[in-house]
Amino acid sequence: MLYRGAGMDTETAVTLLVNRFPEVLARVESPQDAFTASPYLAYSLLAQDIIEKKEDDHFLNNVSSFINELAEDGDALLEEVLVVSIFERVAEDESLADKLKVKLREKAKILMKRVEKDYFGRAT
Repeated sequence: MLYRGAGMDTETAVTLLVNRFPEVLARVESPQDAFTASPYLAYSLLAQDIIEKKEDDHFLNNVSSFINELAEDGDALLEEVLVVSIFERVAEDESLADKLKVKLREKAKILMKRVEKDYFGRAT
């Protein structure tokens, strides 16, 4: 479990991301911007990194580990942010989605496949 508490709040969700991938802060004017924006925006910055670094297997391994943790945490906000901000963007590129899926554990893989089917009409 990534976070033990009464429920994930937006600042904690962003903190989880920044602690793991501090380079996303380079995409905003000031680091505080990442914390005052919604977690959807912050996690979409990670999605952009995934798209841009899709040939970097080391990075994709780190990302997939984080994605697995988010999916398996069971927190509704983390799952929604994962689907809306990361999977919906990544799944636009079918080859990238396929490349990432092989690194995902069952819960995350189910979410990714659902996005591919529901948003992009792909049978997975």
